[in-house]
Amino acid sequence: MAAAPNMSALPKHILTATALGNVSVLSQWINDGGDPNARTIDGHTLPSVAAIFCRLDSMTVLVERGARVDVADGDGWTPLIEAVVFQPGIESNDDHRVRRRELVDLLLTHGASVDRRTADGMTPLMLAAAQGHMDIIRLLLRRGAVLTLTDGAGRNAEAAAERRNRDDAAELLKEVRLSGGTWKRYISEPRRDLLVLRVLCSRGRAMLSPNEGRLVGPSQGGALARLFPAPPGRTRRQKRMRRRGPHLPDELFWRVLQFWRSERDFPEEPEDVAAGYGDDMVDIQFHDEESSLDGWTGPPGGLA
Repeated sequence: MAAAPNMSALPKHILTATALGNVSVLSQWINDGGDPNARTIDGHTLPSVAAIFCRLDSMTVLVERGARVDVADGDGWTPLIEAVVFQPGIESNDDHRVRRRELVDLLLTHGASVDRRTADGMTPLMLAAAQGHMDIIRLLLRRGAVLTLTDGAGRNAEAAAERRNRDDAAELLKEVRLSGGTWKRYISEPRRDLLVLRVLCSRGRAMLSPNEGRLVGPSQGGALARLFPAPPGRTRRQKRMRRRGPHLPDELFWRVLQFWRSERDFPEEPEDVAAGYGDDMVDIQFHDEESSLDGWTGPPGGLA
């Protein structure tokens, strides 16, 4: 962790105002000619102080008044890294976690480098993983954090989580890695699975079970069944399903998927609500283990 700010190079009352969120005092000091990019003698900036004390209000004033948010102190710690890391003695509850997430988002929006390293090679993602901050991990990944970067000891973010027994963080990072290494590919995977299922249904290699596509969770009815073509009519039941009505063209099916949400899109929802958006929305029966998609070109524009 970076050293505490040395109070001698900036007015003590301004450092205190920044740490406590006294934005009127901070704003007046800047109006009177104070430099929002001034440093302490050990390299801390006012954005660093705001980040250490998780002061979203102070940080908002500073970035609006031109403070640079990607300046590192003598240890290579930027305001983003300070915001990611839990500071002992700072309140840690739900409100604090929400403020922390909003603070990280604000810093990234105003130019903080998502993969900026500390002097020992740690990235914000590695530090968040080591501490098990799941909401921050998701946010950093959404904003483009690279999974494969390693620190001076050769450990990436997933290894950092495993080393500190942060099982949930390690599992999430593993799933993202196996999905292709980016957040976009990770959240697209359930949609990709539905695309594969649609092709299998159209080729008779999968079919809806007797519940006929009934949705789980809050949605009801057989609406989802219309997204998947019935298999070629071989049995009486299959012929009946085939006569049920036309299925959606590929273009409309892809359009529906753009609005559909899985539990990966809503990780904070209660389980009884998120279940309605889960990967198991359709109970299917596979007719064989092969799932060749030869000849299928995919949705218009492709799937990321």
